[in-house]
Amino acid sequence: MLWIVVSAFVVASISSWLGYKRLLYLDQINPRKLSYTLLGVLIVFLILQFLHRIGYFPEAVAGAFMANVYASSFGFFLGAAIQQFNQKSNYGEITYVNRSFWTDIFPNIVTIGLILFGLQRTALFSDLPITPIRITSGLSIIAIGAYSFTIRLVPELRKKGLVLLDRKISWDDFLT
Repeated sequence: MLWIVVSAFVVASISSWLGYKRLLYLDQINPRKLSYTLLGVLIVFLILQFLHRIGYFPEAVAGAFMANVYASSFGFFLGAAIQQFNQKSNYGEITYVNRSFWTDIFPNIVTIGLILFGLQRTALFSDLPITPIRITSGLSIIAIGAYSFTIRLVPELRKKGLVLLDRKISWDDFLT
C-alpha cells in the first residue's frame, strides 16, 4: 500500500504543476474535443474492465490505477485553482462585478456542496476504513470545488484588467 500512496503523491505533484501551468483553458473546450476525450476515456476503461474480467488486470493493480487517476484529477484542479487565485489577486481589487443570486450565491452553494461531498467521500469522519481510493477521490472532488470557487459566471472588472472565466485581459488589450 505504501507504493500506492507514494505513486499517488508523485502523480498529484506532477499534475498540480501541469494544472498550475494552465495547459487547458475553459474557452478551449468545445463539444468535439469534449466528446473525443470522453470517448477515449470510455474506451480505456472498457479495455481495462475487459482485461480485469479475463484476469490480466487484478484488483490490486486496478485500485492503484484508480487512486492515481483520482490523484491526477486532484493535482490538476488544485494547481489550476491556485494559479487562478494568484491571477485574480495579482490583477487588483474588484471594481465592478454584476451580482445576483444565480451568478454569485447559487454557484457558491453548489461549490460548498461539492467540497462537503468530497469530505464525506474521503471517509475521514466515518467508521469506514481509510483507503487510497477514498482519500484521492474525495480530494479530487474537493479540488474541483476549490477550482469552481475561483471561477465566476460573469466578467470581473478589476484594477489592472478584466477577468473572464479563467482568462485575464489587461485594459490595454481590451480597449485596443
